[in-house]
Amino acid sequence: RSAVGEYSLGDLSPGEYRVMDTTRVESAHAKQRHSSHRRHVRRR
Repeated sequence: RSAVGEYSLGDLSPGEYRVMDTTRVESAHAKQRHSSHRRHVRRR
């Protein structure tokens, strides 16, 4: 994560990097939610 953060910071602006970080966090949350749903679907 450190490398990605540094790369983003060097390639994009601090503001854009912040937006990317937020999107990443949301993605992680969505993945977790998906996992929960998958568990329910697994009960076939």
